[in-house]
Amino acid sequence: MKNIKVRKAGNSVGIILPKESGLQVGDLLSYKQDGKKLIYEWEVDLEIPLEKIRKFVQ
Repeated sequence: MKNIKVRKAGNSVGIILPKESGLQVGDLLSYKQDGKKLIYEWEVDLEIPLEKIRKFVQ
């Protein structure tokens, strides 16, 4: 598992995700909290090669 640093973004906090995530500007993430874990979900763009998605998820 890799670490991502949380940064200040105005009055909120944010993270910068790597390009390998397959996410693009404007994509919408959904999340839920499970104890101290945040679990994110997003719609997969079928134009992104499946190998790229699998590599990021592993």
